[in-house]
Amino acid sequence: MISHNKWGHHCTIHTPKCSREFWPKRSWSNNDKSHILPPCCSDHLIEIQHYIHDLFEEHGIEYWMDFGTLLGAVRTGENVEFDDDGDFGVFGKDAKRIIRLKKRAAADGFCINPQWHLDRMAGKSILRKEKDLIRISRSENNNMFVDLFPWRPVAKGGGGFWDTGTFKDGLMWNDFGLNVPKAYPNWFTKQKSHNHRNFYGEFLSRVKLHEKYMLAPRDPEAFLEMRFGKDWRIPQNKKVHHDSALDCHHRMFSYVRKKGWKGKNHPMYGGGNHHLGGTVSVHVR
Repeated sequence: MISHNKWGHHCTIHTPKCSREFWPKRSWSNNDKSHILPPCCSDHLIEIQHYIHDLFEEHGIEYWMDFGTLLGAVRTGENVEFDDDGDFGVFGKDAKRIIRLKKRAAADGFCINPQWHLDRMAGKSILRKEKDLIRISRSENNNMFVDLFPWRPVAKGGGGFWDTGTFKDGLMWNDFGLNVPKAYPNWFTKQKSHNHRNFYGEFLSRVKLHEKYMLAPRDPEAFLEMRFGKDWRIPQNKKVHHDSALDCHHRMFSYVRKKGWKGKNHPMYGGGNHHLGGTVSVHVR
């Protein structure tokens, strides 16, 4: 059910999401993160996130929470209060399968790659193919959305940049154009093995987001340190806190090597995940 905010305004699935003039303001902040998502928009965002989980689980499509969505889930079990979209990762091999679910999503009242998204990306010349960035909105009219970033493994001996330094092998890369430090070791989101008994989320963990356990990378705390820095647990208005993005990634490359990345400790034999205040469940086996 859509919640009304205190001044009576609310959006519905038939209207655009609320503009910032209707967002409550946080008294302690004066930057672009100074407003809180209204309850109606927050409800719509949660509905999309939970719908993606249910739809993908039904069709055997793996995903994981990433960026601000994962940050909020691990830190509080809820979305970050000023975050007005969601961020999930998927495997590039599943991108076309997801796009083929457009009619199913429309029948359920949601929208995969709405036209306004495709037009906007084309206008900015940053979307080469529809499958490079998939956006699922609450409806064709309501522009609250979750972005799905398709990630693919970088093959060994890819040549050029990929044969230098820590980026030689075992990296997950996105074709949308995210900067290089966004790439990460595939230890965190290993694809299912074709020669092993397959489970949905076999190599992932689960973290509770608004009372539903959602898929997340292995060792989500380490993944968040890689994304946001060592002090990711402290609410701030900066993307990366006191560490540079590249420093965070170099530290995590060393960390996953100690965990057996590219060694005999293959993810299918990996250990369990520890609990974080009841938000993180054991490793999915």
